[in-house]
Amino acid sequence: MEFRLLGPPEARAGGTPVALGGPRQQLVLAALLLHANESVSGGFLAEAVWEQAPASPDSNLRTYVAGLRRALTAAGDDGSRLETRRDGYLIRVGPGEFDVHEFERLAGQGELAQQAQDPLAALEHYDHALALWRGEPLGRLSPGPALRGELVKLAEQRLTVVERRARAQLDVGEAATAVGELRALVEQHPLREHLWALLMRALDRCGRRAEALQVFENARTVIAAELGADPGAELTALHRELLRGGEPADTRPVPRQLPPAPRLFAGRSGELDRLTSAAPVCVISGPGGMGKTWLALHWAHRHARDFTDGQLYVNLHGFGPGDTPTPATVALQGFLTALGVPPNALPATEDPLAALYRSLLADRRMLIVLDNAHSSEQVAPLLPGSAGCTVLVTSRHRLLGLVTGHGAQPVDLDALPVPEAREILVQHLGGARLAAEPEAVTALLDQCAGLPLALGILAARARSHPGFPLRALADELGESASRLDLLDSGDLSASVRSVLSWSYHALDDEAARLFRLFGLLPHPETSLEAVASLAALPRARTRSILQRLEAASLVVQHLPHRYRMHDLIRDYAAELAPDDEPALHRLAAFYVHSAAAAERQLAPHRPALAFAPLPEGCCPVSPSSEDDALAWFDAEITPIFGLHRLAAAKGWHRTVWELSWPLVNYLFRRGRTQDDLMVWQAAVVATRHLPDLEHRAQAHRFLGHVQAQLGKLDEARESLELALGFSREAADIRSEAHCRLAYVFACSIHGEYQEAVEHGQRALELFRELGEPVWQAEALNSLGTNRASLGATGEARACLESALELFRAHGYVHGEAVSLHGLGDLARRTGNPAEALEHLGRALELNGRNSFMAANILEATGQAHADLGRLDDARRDWTQAAELCRGQFRHTDLARVEERLARVR
Repeated sequence: MEFRLLGPPEARAGGTPVALGGPRQQLVLAALLLHANESVSGGFLAEAVWEQAPASPDSNLRTYVAGLRRALTAAGDDGSRLETRRDGYLIRVGPGEFDVHEFERLAGQGELAQQAQDPLAALEHYDHALALWRGEPLGRLSPGPALRGELVKLAEQRLTVVERRARAQLDVGEAATAVGELRALVEQHPLREHLWALLMRALDRCGRRAEALQVFENARTVIAAELGADPGAELTALHRELLRGGEPADTRPVPRQLPPAPRLFAGRSGELDRLTSAAPVCVISGPGGMGKTWLALHWAHRHARDFTDGQLYVNLHGFGPGDTPTPATVALQGFLTALGVPPNALPATEDPLAALYRSLLADRRMLIVLDNAHSSEQVAPLLPGSAGCTVLVTSRHRLLGLVTGHGAQPVDLDALPVPEAREILVQHLGGARLAAEPEAVTALLDQCAGLPLALGILAARARSHPGFPLRALADELGESASRLDLLDSGDLSASVRSVLSWSYHALDDEAARLFRLFGLLPHPETSLEAVASLAALPRARTRSILQRLEAASLVVQHLPHRYRMHDLIRDYAAELAPDDEPALHRLAAFYVHSAAAAERQLAPHRPALAFAPLPEGCCPVSPSSEDDALAWFDAEITPIFGLHRLAAAKGWHRTVWELSWPLVNYLFRRGRTQDDLMVWQAAVVATRHLPDLEHRAQAHRFLGHVQAQLGKLDEARESLELALGFSREAADIRSEAHCRLAYVFACSIHGEYQEAVEHGQRALELFRELGEPVWQAEALNSLGTNRASLGATGEARACLESALELFRAHGYVHGEAVSLHGLGDLARRTGNPAEALEHLGRALELNGRNSFMAANILEATGQAHADLGRLDDARRDWTQAAELCRGQFRHTDLARVEERLARVR
């Protein structure tokens, strides 16, 4: 049986058309097909069929469903395809029977081929997918609002495939053909900026750069007229590239991570010359506040064009109150992500991360700025092996290990000479104002002692009071008795604390309070929302106060709604910070509740923790989508880790536990296994002080799971045994069931399949007792795969089929894909390659964007094709599987797949 909706609705049995009845009966069929293999409620069908449903639509719907069943039965169906259920209706559709499913399958294969850098195969898949479209979906039928939404999604899917096909055309050298098609597309979809960019690329590759630049102007005119905005980042970057006269855009990411250049910069001409003529690695060292970062960024921006493959930047947090130096692994993960490595493909440990980093930089010309480094050991893994790259390191230490071990050029900074210090004040305040009071200027320069930080703060104070004589400012500064003792060279007389004290005392009461509260923060940067909760103030009022601190050069808004302080200013704020535990508890509550809300977007079915009521004045955020949740975690994970460490140090055990719980899915998705390990090690310690045994069981269970991921199997067993013991002591059968599943995972990795089966069987019994069918299916899946590994194929098949039935009944598509993969692999092992391909093909369709699982499925489909003698198909699938394994750094799996490929070449 074939069903087609990508055009007027059609059904065919053995090539013969099936009479589908009138328009509303066809709309019922369309609604069922678009949710094939899952129950569809009568309410949804009514909204799909009628613009305004009649008062009692049920009898009409039963008539339409009966009519469809008669039509399908007359065409040879046995009556089981269309099913009436207590909660609605369900139509069963198999692999290859429905054109929408086939379109999605082919589009997915095209995307996989594109990811594997096989544009010819991608183009073939996309062409086959688009050929399924016979016109507008549903033809001239007039669907209700529920179906109209589905049609919008289909149109978006088709347009995405069209864009990807155009990209593949460019990659195989068919730019001239793509130009005409893309011109028609931008006329149909003038606000689709990616289409304009593809047209510009196609024209450029045809040698028609002037036309490509004109396309940008056309796009800018259209976007401004329709949206009142400028073109987005992709179009703007491509336009700049073409104006520079460079080659067509590279497919590799070109990161531009440098923070903004210092707005006012003076002096340091000798140091700038040394950086220009120095070795590929330079270490800029000097005391805090000496302007190391400003020098590095000023030079970097002046020479950015010399580094055609981009610039990388990281603050290594080597020095600052409460800072923990950034591990090299974290910095490497950030750099590799910026270089285009998917987060789930990052190695877990430092050595392979550094090796991959050096490999990616081997043929690139890049600038890497490593700011605020703590030690040579922290920096060494971040050095590229390529002579084409330049590295600037800033540190309060001279890092002699880099000088002696890596040939780095030292550039030591001292206080600015008086003429250069005076030039900074000229740039800030103007020459006329300084010339009017030469003696006051001399006094101010003496007080600042050539320290750029002190000069900047003083200038900000003078600018904020343009009518004050400079003598009054100099007298006020000179009368301050305080001194900041943090300067670590021991040979400077700079009065930084005097400058900060003077600036602080000039603040109004609200701003001074917020400045002091900054000293409580256990992390180097923060968000507007977090500060508002810390201070128990409304967001708008907090923003206003932060603007006043920013005007005084006491905080910097380095990103929209994100703020940080210079290390020395944070030190001073820490000296003034109040003993205000309620403020820190508000901050902790902000992060706990915000992280929990973000976690619910990533895992909506995961049980939520019961938290204490929000303290007054705490206003957490609630990301509204999965993408927003990931973006929030990306921005806030460093502050969360800082608060996690502070809570552990203060003995806030419940806070440690509550901050750990929401991080599970985020850290897994981002591949941050080492961070995951540290989080749960701290959580295990914290739960020893909590009365709830369930918390102890969960902490040890998560720790055991991540230990197993890292190959620490003996430690994982010990953790899981403790988790199981706590579950039993608490008589918590749900916790015990989940511990058993974690044991299955660890045992499977170790090859202990019989033990895995025993734990899986017990988990199944417990989930049945709890009445949790989806978890029963998870246990059945684990039993099936492990029994298959033991050779018990009959029992394995029964488990996998039962799991599949449960997943389908409860609409859990990911679980269904896993079960089908298991059944397909089992069929292949037992000599049924054709059956295997049916299961595996459907598994690939349902798999979505899980590239890890896609590699496993493709390896199995390749073997099934090889068993049938279809060697070309086997080569195609194994090639794709190998590319995916290579991108995920699955070296053992890659070697196995490449061995299969070698046998059929």
